[in-house]
Amino acid sequence: MADPYPIPDSPVTLPGNVALSLSTEFKGKRPVWMVPQVFGGGEIWSREPTIQEVRAMTYQSIINGAKGIQYFVREGLNLFPKSTALWNECGKMAVEIAEMTPWLLSDEATIPVTTASGNIMATSYKHRGKLLIVSANKTNSPQRVEFTISGSFSGMAMALFENRSIQVNSGRFSDQLSAMGTQVYLINTVKVSQTVRPWSGNLMKDPGFEDPASPGVPAYCYAWNNGDRGATFFLDSREHFEGNHSLRLVTPGNNQSARLRFFPFKIKSGMTYYISVRAKADPEQAPDATGRIKTQYFEVSLGSYETKIFPLSDEWQEYMAGFTVPAGEDIPPKINVILQMPSAGVAWFDMLQAIEGVDIKQSINPELRLLWQK
Repeated sequence: MADPYPIPDSPVTLPGNVALSLSTEFKGKRPVWMVPQVFGGGEIWSREPTIQEVRAMTYQSIINGAKGIQYFVREGLNLFPKSTALWNECGKMAVEIAEMTPWLLSDEATIPVTTASGNIMATSYKHRGKLLIVSANKTNSPQRVEFTISGSFSGMAMALFENRSIQVNSGRFSDQLSAMGTQVYLINTVKVSQTVRPWSGNLMKDPGFEDPASPGVPAYCYAWNNGDRGATFFLDSREHFEGNHSLRLVTPGNNQSARLRFFPFKIKSGMTYYISVRAKADPEQAPDATGRIKTQYFEVSLGSYETKIFPLSDEWQEYMAGFTVPAGEDIPPKINVILQMPSAGVAWFDMLQAIEGVDIKQSINPELRLLWQK
């Protein structure tokens, strides 16, 4: 772990250069962490870094082999660093790097990527058939850059964290990087077939939590907090049942979970709806006062009609329940599935689905028949 603090009197490239030196020296022996500067205004540091400078220090360190980032601050909650924007940028990058973790730690042989500009750093990682390109502008001026991927691949490069795509032709594509800016691209180099698909007639949008519009943020839902600011919900690329993401819930204290209400779907009076979700818990994150592991559980509700409680396992399992909408004229036209984890701990959720009015004992869907037999 190294902590070069260059701002404002030394080059912003210093932390990245130190990361490269240490990563080269300790390759295969020790992981390297970097401690970017997020303070200033006294001693020999006359000011804090700008948000562009802290982003440059962070990404250049990651590109040059750092496997951990710990920002140095004097006091949290925007006292030191004084800049709310600066500390928010650190949180933003934490979510970005969490999204990239499976690639940053991958041991798969990558496809080399180069640029023609000495002002642009770039490297690549490969994970499950997807190529991740991480780039950083070392200068304090915008740069136009052309990337060259080894081979003759043509297709689309998704610009992660910006919700846009760029055409790749014969292994080449170009883009604009802002002053001290960074950009990450994801390319499908091979077609990966999914063995798990949504049910026919599924009513839930984005059941596998794969919408990439905002890193770490689940789409198609509202969120409430039941009392603890540490109760969080994130899209997690490091653990999933299918696709590339799951929904991770963290509940620090009992009955203080975040509560997610998913995008509504139309319902019919007197109809039964079946809700299914895959889930698993992290048993190491739920000890009681004696150090023993507690039973974790989660809740699924269909609007305000009924709630089902399920104990969690430390292996991926499918949980399913039927909910019947009362017959009558006062039912709402649409309804929401609600998910929360009241027990303290950490758990992941994937493939949240809902189907309407089917008798699972008679269904021709083999998955539903298997669930009934179980």
